[in-house]
Amino acid sequence: MQPYLFPYLGYVQLMQAADVFVIYDNAQFMKGGWINRNRILAANGPQTFTLQLIGASPNKLINQIDIGANGAKILRTMEQTYAKAPYAAETLAFVERCFTFNDSNLAGFIGNSLIELANHLGLTTQFKVASSLAFDNNLSAQEKVLAMCETLGATRYINAEGGRELYSHAPFEAAGIDLKFLMHTPTEYPQLKRGVDFEPRLSVLDALMNIGPEGVNDLLDDFTLER
Repeated sequence: MQPYLFPYLGYVQLMQAADVFVIYDNAQFMKGGWINRNRILAANGPQTFTLQLIGASPNKLINQIDIGANGAKILRTMEQTYAKAPYAAETLAFVERCFTFNDSNLAGFIGNSLIELANHLGLTTQFKVASSLAFDNNLSAQEKVLAMCETLGATRYINAEGGRELYSHAPFEAAGIDLKFLMHTPTEYPQLKRGVDFEPRLSVLDALMNIGPEGVNDLLDDFTLER
């Protein structure tokens, strides 16, 4: 998967479900996607926070882009938004660790934040970086995924539900790989009272602020694997 900034719970479920999670750092950068932004729940509803980028372009790979200097501003937004949340102190400490990581490369910075997140949740997933694997990055999208799976000796590949539009079962079956899609089931958890109904698919930070690591772990099995 492309590295996403403090992703939603469905992405974290992929991390937990995998023995090996490959951070796809040499994929094309997608402008307007979730690589450098996400959503939290503010007083007036969902609010997007965005990590500033330097030289971002859809003509570049994710690992060819640097981050800007607005990490402290994002942290202040988190502090103000979640000051009264039950797990604010420990979650803010986790976010601060991520923002003090000494790497201005976009892929390196977000890749580290995903590993920090896994450690914060106590996940045992092994992480690999796609650019460190031996495969031809000029292949088609599906062929690249197959090549990575074969390089790692995988017998199953799990992708997010949106991948159903991108991948076909036949090539994976021919390679002896079971292709599955993780269907995320948004489960309600207590959110700070905002005068609105439960808001699903926010950044994992919202769940961490409200129910902590143990509460998030209780939600990570709320999915199904389908063909």
